[in-house]
Amino acid sequence: MSWWFSSDLSDYFKRVVPFLEEQEAANGLALGCLLAARKNPPSQSPFLAYAEEAGQVSAAALFIERNLVLSHGWKSCVPNLAAGLVTEVERQGHRLPGVVGPCEIADEFAQAYSQAEGLHARVDMNQRIYEIRFKVVPPVPVPFGRYRLMSRGDFEIVTDWMVAFYEESWPDTLPTEEAVWAQVTSALSDLSYFIWEVDGAPVAMARLTRPTRNGLSVSYVYTSPEHRRKGYASALTAAVTLEAFRRGKIFCTLYTDAANPTSNSIYTKLGYRPIAESKHYLFSPTEGT
Repeated sequence: MSWWFSSDLSDYFKRVVPFLEEQEAANGLALGCLLAARKNPPSQSPFLAYAEEAGQVSAAALFIERNLVLSHGWKSCVPNLAAGLVTEVERQGHRLPGVVGPCEIADEFAQAYSQAEGLHARVDMNQRIYEIRFKVVPPVPVPFGRYRLMSRGDFEIVTDWMVAFYEESWPDTLPTEEAVWAQVTSALSDLSYFIWEVDGAPVAMARLTRPTRNGLSVSYVYTSPEHRRKGYASALTAAVTLEAFRRGKIFCTLYTDAANPTSNSIYTKLGYRPIAESKHYLFSPTEGT
């Protein structure tokens, strides 16, 4: 078995997507990145790698914009995993902000890449991937209010909430406010942002993202600080999950911080179940460099 590297996104898509879809829910991040790149080709050449055994794809790694994404569902151990990937990343001239993937594999790659590049590798988050299929357990009691699609009138508050979400969740990878505004604006046509409102006032948001063949991911679940601990996040997550099912999907996924008992409790009570563990590393210059 050995690594193969592709420069053709269409060819890579054909080869790798069937393998990723064998564990579609766990590989939602990788699939979402590929599907988005196919719809809107990236301005810079992506890093696209896969391993084969007996003519079948058995592992995949890709870097399109934010992190190197390592697939779940490796069929067997890939010899010289880290060395082969690191050598090719360097040869192609990519500089990786981070890596995300199954814990042991992410550990191995992060150690090899940081040593090769003279960087510091820091665990940004130990993650847990959850999945739910077909049925949601409604929160009890359901809080007062209702959910609805985001409208143009929500742009300013949703943009503010997105910035706050990044500050709380990923303070080391903050996008610019302009980038957040562009993201929120583009989402209007996707019908992907949802609001929980009380007496006509928005109090929480969530988004359906990364559509795959059979699923969607719930992300950017955020409640404004003054409205927390009232059940709005649970109610909105339940409503958005049901919306995904109404749109013809058979499952929803979401990522959580494995160290956050509150969010993990919220999702398990709704019927989400853990299906995989993941780890996100960030790379930064070492002191004195």
